[in-house]
Amino acid sequence: MKFVSYSVIFVYGVSVMLSSCKEPILTDPTKPKLVWKTQLVPSGLVGSIYPVVGSSSVLYSTWTTGGTTEPIIALNKQTGKKEWEWSDYVPSNDNNISDGSGYALYSNNDKVTFPVSSRNYTIDMKTGKTLWGNKGDAAEPYIKGIGDICFQIKNNQSSGSNLPYINKCNINTGQWQTVFKDTIVQDFKPSTSLPLPHIDLSGDTLVYFLKNLYRYPPNEMIRCSIYCFNISKNRTVYSKEIFANQGVDRFLIIYRNRIYTYYDKGFVCLDMLTGNKVWTNSSNLTNSGFTKFTVAEGKILAGNANNKLYCYDAETGALIWEKDAAIANTNDMNKPAVLNGILYYVSLGKLYAVDILTGEFLWQYKANTGDSNLFLNRSLTVDPVTKRIYAHDFRNAYCFEAIR
Repeated sequence: MKFVSYSVIFVYGVSVMLSSCKEPILTDPTKPKLVWKTQLVPSGLVGSIYPVVGSSSVLYSTWTTGGTTEPIIALNKQTGKKEWEWSDYVPSNDNNISDGSGYALYSNNDKVTFPVSSRNYTIDMKTGKTLWGNKGDAAEPYIKGIGDICFQIKNNQSSGSNLPYINKCNINTGQWQTVFKDTIVQDFKPSTSLPLPHIDLSGDTLVYFLKNLYRYPPNEMIRCSIYCFNISKNRTVYSKEIFANQGVDRFLIIYRNRIYTYYDKGFVCLDMLTGNKVWTNSSNLTNSGFTKFTVAEGKILAGNANNKLYCYDAETGALIWEKDAAIANTNDMNKPAVLNGILYYVSLGKLYAVDILTGEFLWQYKANTGDSNLFLNRSLTVDPVTKRIYAHDFRNAYCFEAIR
């Protein structure tokens, strides 16, 4: 009897232990793991900025049809709960943030700096407090920076010449200083796309292209030149023509002392120190062009208007793999990102994850939220610290776990 009673007790104890254990959480490998989802607007639209990630919060913006002000909203990174809302603009007819490139806001050490028309602002990401705001010449909706210093192209409209120059700013103080202007003025013709400054990791070298540079008669034609400027020495290191009768994209990527961008027929790789071509490749694509790309882990990952996804060797330019239009859908791909061997991008309303070694599509995810279930192609930010993905559709902000 004792043996039986002990057996009963043992069985009972095991059953209690098993019943107290949580059931394993099953995950669906065909879609990302959702951490939180927060409605930003019941109507209207989520704004145009890419999510900006700080130490404890992530920033989104909202926009109302016909509205002149685009507020910035901070959500807690862990919970998705709203922390503050900022709309401390100087009165204006248009306080919308233009972020078509994904580079209109620069953040560092929980401070975010951005231009709106002729004004610039810096916000404390922890409190939502305006640290400074100032007025100047009209600026491109683009900022590039390193540490506490950011750079921006501006137009000197007061002289009536509409000539560009590059300014740098300390984001802690709001003090601006003209870096240089002579080089880009001498060959600039109005109506040409303005150059965009890119900074190397040392913070001392600026590199930029003049896209579709038109020289004045008698040699008026499409040209493309690259300029490299040393900030501390206050001198141009080199200026070289890259192509004649062909243009390159204004957005370049500096990776391991090389410069990458795409031109009319394919990609070009330049030595950052000399401006010399390392290689060019020709995609032999007809009636299509590249959309956006990224360079990571020795590879160039690029979308194309033909909806295919391409992977090239960053060292040689050789094609590694390409993925069919039926699954890639890269026609409106913008600012893709790589984290731990996985490429993430948004295109045609879906969120994609791709293994960069094999080109295997790990998931293709579309939000299920009624009439607003399309992720905006300008809506994706990957946080390497928390290994999370932030995105938004027309109404809601999302946080997903990265695959690894």
